[in-house]
Formats: sequence, C-alpha cells, structure tokens
Amino acid sequence: MHTDHDTSYKRLFAFAELVRELLAGFLPFPWAKRLSTQNCTRRNASYTSDTGHQRHDDMVWRVRTGAPADDLYVLLEFQSQPDRWMALRMQVYAGLLHQELLKEGTLAPASNLPAVLPLVIYSGDEPWNVSSELADLAPRVLRGLRGHQPTLRYRLINLSAYAAKAHGPPPNVVAALFRVARMASVREMSPLLDYISRWLEKQDNPVMAETVEHWLRAHLQRELDAINITGTVKEVRAMHNRKFATFEELYEYEAIQEGIKRGLQQGLQQGLQRMAHRLVERGLGCIPQDIATRISIAAPDQLQDWCDRLVDGASPADVFRTS
Repeated sequence: MHTDHDTSYKRLFAFAELVRELLAGFLPFPWAKRLSTQNCTRRNASYTSDTGHQRHDDMVWRVRTGAPADDLYVLLEFQSQPDRWMALRMQVYAGLLHQELLKEGTLAPASNLPAVLPLVIYSGDEPWNVSSELADLAPRVLRGLRGHQPTLRYRLINLSAYAAKAHGPPPNVVAALFRVARMASVREMSPLLDYISRWLEKQDNPVMAETVEHWLRAHLQRELDAINITGTVKEVRAMHNRKFATFEELYEYEAIQEGIKRGLQQGLQQGLQRMAHRLVERGLGCIPQDIATRISIAAPDQLQDWCDRLVDGASPADVFRTS
C-alpha cells in the first residue's frame, strides 16, 4: 500500500506543470509565485556511494528562481503515515544530493552548495505529530556542542489539514486535486472536477491528462470502496453530479441499482424507501405526510422511478405532483 501511494504521487509530480502549481500554491515565497514551467527541471533522485550502496529519494526537481546562483533543489517526499525520523531522512537525502552534484561536476569549482528545500507531502489519516526539526531528534547535547550539531527543517504539506480549512474555488489545480483526495462530501466534487477538467484542457497535454485522471480515479475508488470508477474527469464528474450529501448515500444508491440489475428483491423496497425519504427531505427540508404515505405503500418500480428523477435533479414537488 505504501509503495502504491508513493508511485501514484511520483507519477503525478513527474510533470513540470504540476510541480510549478504545487510550489506556487503551497509556498509563501514571492519567487514561487513567479515560476514558470520552464523553471522546473527534474533530475535523478538515486545516488550511489563510493562503496556501491544505493539510496533513493522520492523525487528531486531543480528550480531556477532567477540568477544561476539562486537555483535550488526541491526534495519531494510522499508519506501516507507519520515517520518520526523524517527530518533525519531528509538530511541524508540533502547530503547525498550535494555529494552527487560535486561528483558529477555540476557545480562550478568556485561555486557554493545550492540551496535545498525538503518538502514532505502527507496524505494519511493519522495526525502528523512528529517534529520537522532535525535538532529535536537529539535534544540532549553536551554543553557547548549544540552549535556543532547538524540542522535541517523540512516543510510539511498536510493534505487532511489543508482540506479541512479549504473552502470556495481552489487557488490552482494541485489544490483542487488535494481537496478531492481528502473530500468529506460529494457536494464538493462537481466544482472541483470541473476546475481540474478545464485546467487540463488548457494544458493540451494528453499524457498528463491521463495521469491526472488515473490518480483521481484511484483516490475516488478508495473513498467509494465497491463502486466502480471509470472514465475521464468529465465522465467521473457527470457520474457523481447527483443529489447526494455523503459517499455512504452514493454507495447505497449504486447498491440498489446493482440489486435491480441482478433481480434481487429482498430489502430492495426498504432501501428505495429510505433513499426516497432522504432525497425528499433534502429538497423540502421535511417530508409532507401525504408524500410519506405514498412512499410507504408504493411498489418498487414506482419508488425506483421517483428516486431516479430526484437524483437527476427534479424537485420533490414536481415528482410527486405528476406521479
């Protein structure tokens, strides 16, 4: 599972367009807002030591912020669970990167080491309750030696914390993707998928569009469990542009449809009644007694017709006026 998680994010951020959006949207630095796609170049994130041992960072991007001396390297690490030793890992990756740059002759003889920005993207459910400071991992140091200890602080992007505070139109496409990944209600889905779809159309990059769609389907599939998610962003958006407030309601509706296809009658009428009650209540705020009575005595076929029309956006008043 951890490997699948890493792989999905590596595929997503293999595109300079999305890396630029990530940095511009989630870093508070003025230079990040000015970046273009051409400013971002991916480089090898695997290193071989003098003894032949190999180490692998998740992803490294070289970012040009202005003059060559101001270039920096962004170390992207993707986490699905907290790691107490994350600061130590990022320190090791930063050191290996600098060592590799010296070894391959990328740096001019008189130049200094380039700046490094360690960036951790966390998509797990548990609170990220570990320190981002390397110094906090060794709090007890002999007097006078504190200044001789290595220091590093990584920057954390916590998807759950971000999505909980986010509201309104997303600032950019990566923000929209992160909100879909941590969505609490399908009410948020349609405008977010609309935004993502429009952005992809403007980029005119079929490979990136396919990668983003695959990533979205994988995340929505995990949220919706047994419901089969297929198609493009537009098709997924259309499939879920219904009157549901929670994933549980959407799952119940889809389960009812599957039961109808398979000819299952046991529990079908009760399920349709619950769905009809819920949809009417959402549309009117309460269930009038005459409508409640009609729902309680209606046959499954009639209940199915009412539910379909309500799900497709018809008002309860119109549905029950013409039935």
